[in-house]
Amino acid sequence: MASARSGLVVLKLASSRPPAVPFFHRYYLDLGLMVVVGVIFWELHSRGDLVAGGLFEDIEVNETLLLAPVLLMVVVALLFSRFFPLVLKFISGESPALLHALAAATTVTLISGLVARDLLDGKLAAWIAPVAPLVAFAAVYAARFRAHTAWWRTLWLAAQIPFVAAYFLLEPLDTSSVLVYPAVALIVVVPGQVAFMLLESYARVAPVWVSLALWRMARNPLQYTWLVLLLVLVAGLATLSLTMGTTLEARDDSRIRYEVAADVRVTIKIPTDSRALSDSFVAIPGVARVSPAYRTGGAGKLFGGSFSVLAVNSLEFDDISWYRKDFSDESLDSVMSAVRPYAPPRPLPIPSGSAKIGVWAKLGESTPGLSLRMVVQDGTGAMRLLPPGEVQRDWSAVTADLPSNLAVPLRLAAIQVLPQKRLIGITNTVFLDDIHVIVGDGETVEVLDDFEGAGRWKPMPTSFEESDSLLVTTRDVHGGAAAAKYSVRQQNRDTAPGIYQSPSGGPLPVVVDSEFVDTMGVGVGEAFIASVDQQLVPMVVSAAVRFFPTMDERGDGFLLADFDQLVRHLDVRDPRHMRGPNELFIELSPGAGPQTRAQIHELSRPGIDVHDTVSISESFELNPLVTAGWRAVAFVSLAVVAFTALTGIVTYLVFFSDSNRGEMGVVRSLGLAHGQMINLLALEHMLIAVVGMGLGTWAGLRMSSMMAPLVSLAESGGDSPPPLLITTDWTALSVLYVAVAVTFATMLFVINRSVFRWDAETATRIEN
Repeated sequence: MASARSGLVVLKLASSRPPAVPFFHRYYLDLGLMVVVGVIFWELHSRGDLVAGGLFEDIEVNETLLLAPVLLMVVVALLFSRFFPLVLKFISGESPALLHALAAATTVTLISGLVARDLLDGKLAAWIAPVAPLVAFAAVYAARFRAHTAWWRTLWLAAQIPFVAAYFLLEPLDTSSVLVYPAVALIVVVPGQVAFMLLESYARVAPVWVSLALWRMARNPLQYTWLVLLLVLVAGLATLSLTMGTTLEARDDSRIRYEVAADVRVTIKIPTDSRALSDSFVAIPGVARVSPAYRTGGAGKLFGGSFSVLAVNSLEFDDISWYRKDFSDESLDSVMSAVRPYAPPRPLPIPSGSAKIGVWAKLGESTPGLSLRMVVQDGTGAMRLLPPGEVQRDWSAVTADLPSNLAVPLRLAAIQVLPQKRLIGITNTVFLDDIHVIVGDGETVEVLDDFEGAGRWKPMPTSFEESDSLLVTTRDVHGGAAAAKYSVRQQNRDTAPGIYQSPSGGPLPVVVDSEFVDTMGVGVGEAFIASVDQQLVPMVVSAAVRFFPTMDERGDGFLLADFDQLVRHLDVRDPRHMRGPNELFIELSPGAGPQTRAQIHELSRPGIDVHDTVSISESFELNPLVTAGWRAVAFVSLAVVAFTALTGIVTYLVFFSDSNRGEMGVVRSLGLAHGQMINLLALEHMLIAVVGMGLGTWAGLRMSSMMAPLVSLAESGGDSPPPLLITTDWTALSVLYVAVAVTFATMLFVINRSVFRWDAETATRIEN
């Protein structure tokens, strides 16, 4: 009896009605595997890398964590196979169950997330407003699919739009929120209903081979599960291996270029004539340009943290340096323009033949005593201090001799105010009028500045607060209609107060990174005072970047400035210590060869280091565990994956040909032409191939973005700038896609030759 019940008829009936739910879905094995994968990824992100080790254990690779990519792709394939029938029924216009599942999951997730968020924040009733349009949307959505006429269904569809709009007015889309994905799904639900209406209409006029292909796939999706799983694994692993190999190779190149910036970078750590050294590099054949730079440190307010400072030649650095688009929202040319002043003023010129320079001055009422000292800039750009002169209680000329050995032309850069008693917190005041020079034998006096026009002078900062020094116009004059009154409250005994002509015409424009903004508490457009080389410099943030070549964003951030402007600001504050470049960025000519680089390296010595992109790259290539290793792994992996894919596809199609002869014969006997049968099989397998390869490629890209940072570690064991940029070798990956497409086309041609020549009676007899 049992044998009779399991005869040929029952077997045929069972094969014609395959199980709707496979065993791994019936027992929720896919969801259980998803939990396991979630735990593995949680451990990966908790550790931050792929190694493991305890207090008394050696550090070694945790092989279990290396299974994460494969497990994730298996989970993706199994989860998709759960929704694959719904997708097919949606495409064929047979059932909107996919939309129902999406709408239900979206509204439940959003409502739960909003309620939990507001309750955790202590806002007991704040969730009511955004939840109300979601509830109304769900009610209108349900009413639409319960309506019996097209007019009512269209009306209910249109009624969903204002509720969706109301929700986003109350809860704008936030890409940083965990609710961004269900929010995007909510937007998709409305056009999804329109798409289903169009697909439903198309199903009535679609060619018969299109309808048969979709119905056949929706009736028995289980037969494609293993093929989809194979394609997902093949495409995913190929994408992962090629992306990891290309990304890590590009990482090494980016790190080298980030460290050097130009073709060659020279760091100077010892006192030397940097101008002569620069001329030596320029004289080497093949060197196109040498750009100076000054690297130092800075500090903000008390306990405000320290930061790195780099000043470059902003007129040529953008032509020399390597830069990446993700370093900032603006181009490198725009970043360099941001550190240049709009119209920098020139220091006050001193006429040729001047023997003395002076200023009329007098002390304020409560000031115990002051001296004035002129700072002159010579023709080479060097700052020179002139002998100081004491200020009297009444108006008197404070003069100093101009040395005859100074290179012309001369310019007056600053007037330092030197209190006789530097008492912290005491306010000193001095009145200034008519800066003048004595020409020749002393009979000719020429006034350079009478302090009555547009003010070119700025008070030197003496602390991190701008209000500690003040320069105003006064009517207490020596001559003319106006004079200058300078008041300063001494905060630092090591800082010389006074007035100066800002080389940048005001605060020094600088570019900062995001860490600097967080540490110093200043943003774009805000002015502040910072200490650079122990000199206070007024600055204004003109732009912000995320990264910049040679600068490490870790720590308290960095600051970028123009080389000439920063050096002039520092020199005018501290003329005794003339600053020159302590780094040189060298650009090579296109035809420069190894001989040029060798001559550059010959100029290096202890304290003068040469960093060459080619030399560093060669040292990387000599390391088999770095670039070459990943490149080899990528191509070996691609070869193994391609062989597995082609073998699996051929095996599947051979099995498909043997097991579907009877069905194909019956379909042909219904009147389908040979061409329609080819179209039916081509559409069926094209959809499977596109879905499997597309899903696998997406999973591989996601896995690459998660796994690459875990294996991209610097030699110190941590990550180093610049950030990892995920790069995929689409050319090599397209070879796999073409191979899969050619294999499918070839096997379909074979199936056409072997199966389509049988009619229904022959196919059924052979199958039996």
